[in-house]
Amino acid sequence: MEPLFSRLFSHAREFDTKRFRFIYESLVTPRTWYEYEVATRKRTLLKQQPVLGDYDPKRYESLAFSARAKDGTKVPISLVYRKSLRGGQAQPLLLYGYGSYGFPMDPWFSPSRISLLDQPGSVHTAPALDVAVLESLVGDDPQVVSEFLEAYRTSVGRLAIELRAARAADDIRQIGAIAHKLKSSSRSVGALVMGDLCAELENACRSGARESIAQGVVKFEAALRAVDAQIDRLTTVGPMTTAAAKLPATIP
Repeated sequence: MEPLFSRLFSHAREFDTKRFRFIYESLVTPRTWYEYEVATRKRTLLKQQPVLGDYDPKRYESLAFSARAKDGTKVPISLVYRKSLRGGQAQPLLLYGYGSYGFPMDPWFSPSRISLLDQPGSVHTAPALDVAVLESLVGDDPQVVSEFLEAYRTSVGRLAIELRAARAADDIRQIGAIAHKLKSSSRSVGALVMGDLCAELENACRSGARESIAQGVVKFEAALRAVDAQIDRLTTVGPMTTAAAKLPATIP
């Protein structure tokens, strides 16, 4: 058993059954579907998330530990690395965290994370959208995932228009409020880069740093286009064509 993993139970379509299905994944194990026979305790592998290349989970290791915050609270930390590249000296670390409304971050597998672990010290651009984050919340049904992504795109498009209007009016308070909404919704669907940018923009608005606000809006526009393009590639029903659903173009 790995020290860090997530286990989800699939929806039961039949009540009169002796089997049930569950999903297992971790920071190093791709999402895997099993069927479990209750009477015999037999577990059968049904399918596993494909990973391009010669990926081998045995090359990586994950650890669980905690750090104590200033107020004495223990903060859980999940760490993953490639064994052959872990030395005794200090090494670069990508740290990401989220804590709000009592919502925890369960360990999930991300193929894009593996490329980062294989090349320590290099600078990488994170994907605009990590759909595994959304799947960990709503399941892997393509239609359900597609519906959530389309709803997110519509919402972000509307908020983007409001953000530009607030920027034109130099309404820092409104910009910060919109950035807060975008931060939460973006992180929940796996648009982690967008979520981080909105968090930075929100903080800039709180401190009144106008130069940082201006830079943050520019970065937001770039992230907006990247998210829209990736949603087009990921949605199973294809790109949306209605003007209301597509992310609006930048206002000059």
